[in-house]
Amino acid sequence: MDKKASSVMQSGVQCNLGYLYMKKNDSTKALEFLNKGLPVLIEAKVAGIIPIVYMAYGEVYLNNNLYDRALGYFEKANNYYISSNDVINKAYSLYNLGITHLKLNNLTKSESYLISSLELYKSINFKDGLEKVNKSLFKLNNSKAKTTEALYYLELSQSYSDSIYKEKSARNISMLKAKMEFEEEKVNLNLQNNQEVAKQTKYIQWTSLGLACMIIISILFFQANKTEKRLNQELALQTTSLSEKQKELNTINKNQDKLFSIVGHDLRGPIVSLKQLLGLALENEEGIQHFYRFGPKLKKDVDHIHFTLDNLLNWGITQMKGEPIYPIKIDIKEKLLEIEELFREVLDKKSIVVNKTITNNLTVIMDANHFNIIFRNLISNAIKFTPHSGKIWLSCFEENDTIIMSVKDNGIGMSEKVTSRIFKSLEHYTTFGTDNERGTGLGLVLCKEMIEKNKGMLTVESELNKGSIFVVSIPTIASG
Repeated sequence: MDKKASSVMQSGVQCNLGYLYMKKNDSTKALEFLNKGLPVLIEAKVAGIIPIVYMAYGEVYLNNNLYDRALGYFEKANNYYISSNDVINKAYSLYNLGITHLKLNNLTKSESYLISSLELYKSINFKDGLEKVNKSLFKLNNSKAKTTEALYYLELSQSYSDSIYKEKSARNISMLKAKMEFEEEKVNLNLQNNQEVAKQTKYIQWTSLGLACMIIISILFFQANKTEKRLNQELALQTTSLSEKQKELNTINKNQDKLFSIVGHDLRGPIVSLKQLLGLALENEEGIQHFYRFGPKLKKDVDHIHFTLDNLLNWGITQMKGEPIYPIKIDIKEKLLEIEELFREVLDKKSIVVNKTITNNLTVIMDANHFNIIFRNLISNAIKFTPHSGKIWLSCFEENDTIIMSVKDNGIGMSEKVTSRIFKSLEHYTTFGTDNERGTGLGLVLCKEMIEKNKGMLTVESELNKGSIFVVSIPTIASG
């Protein structure tokens, strides 16, 4: 390697160090290394690195509120990318120009650069960039008192943030599963090795003693054999106990991952939107009008949070060992009509007709709280996935010593792949309804667990675009 190439490589390393110090907010160190490396790169005309170094300079000055200096370096970087095919860095350069002009209160220029950056990020579906640009456009429109536009960009930013969080959660869960499987395999291998070593040691000991004295060996062998059986029995019991504890720990860890995923994604999103909407309403002079305008959305989000918290609480109770069941005689028709009335507002809003075929005076022996939770979730799901002017059928009858209750809809239905996943407690599977209603993927799992605790069974039949039917079967003998 010649001297010039070595000098260019060293300058590249110095600029990388400057970039890292910039990320650590150590502006002094960052500028020291950037100043050392940039002149050599400019002289060598290393076009691929120079604009990145300019952006690093710009971010150092931006972080220290030196906006004019930052703007100069961002413009230099952008000049390199005008005719470049490097979409990500080009979009990032435009984004930096946009937020710098926003800091300088040059709102028109800021909006122009941010919109250009947004279009480039859209062309490659780069979610991290889309989330940042939409958040900046929210701030820009908020400062211009354009409340409707601000809300639009805020919701887009939150949507990309939720998508990024969900993808990261899925990757983290996959890595955790792989790690647990590796640790379990490692434990099994260690156990096998220890058993083999123990067997070999025992064989050597007994062989040595046998050569010394056969009579003593016979006596010792008899005693050792007796002791070994006792120890093996104790070891077997301890191994069984340890295995059960390991299974419980694995279940707790997986349930905890699922709980954090639901709280972090399905509850965090509506609460953040609620906070931002309330903030806009209170900060704006016409805030009360905006509050009433977005009131239905706020109520929808709060209802979703309340319903989700109820399901989380009841699901948590079902996970506790020894949860008591209080079976009583329930008038099925009376209870189903009460539950239907809870959803009257949304049924009327979506113009959904509920047809009922319920045998009069038919009763079932179940835990009353479980009955309410089960059919609240099943009816809620039917409404969620049924389009406007759709139909729902509630049916109940007795057949072969079994009470059969069903909730049927003519909604969007499910594929076989989705149907096979909805009852798996270790998966967090959910989707949006026909009016973009949110879900947690927890309701059907909760229903299945509660029905089984009442000696029953939950089955489902579904076909895409033709609807679904969920059937709850409770034996009259078992429940009685």
